[in-house]
Amino acid sequence: MMPVPRALSSSCGTCVRYEADSPHAERFVKDLEAVYEAEKGGFRKIAEGD
Repeated sequence: MMPVPRALSSSCGTCVRYEADSPHAERFVKDLEAVYEAEKGGFRKIAEGD
């Protein structure tokens, strides 16, 4: 767990950072805002919570 990167939010929320061959976004619980993939120069949204 770590603070949400400023490029994604100016609030003081927390996030989980992990590495995997696939994002496995379908396995996340629904109580989340979004799933982002880090890419060169920023982030790309790959899933959104309900």
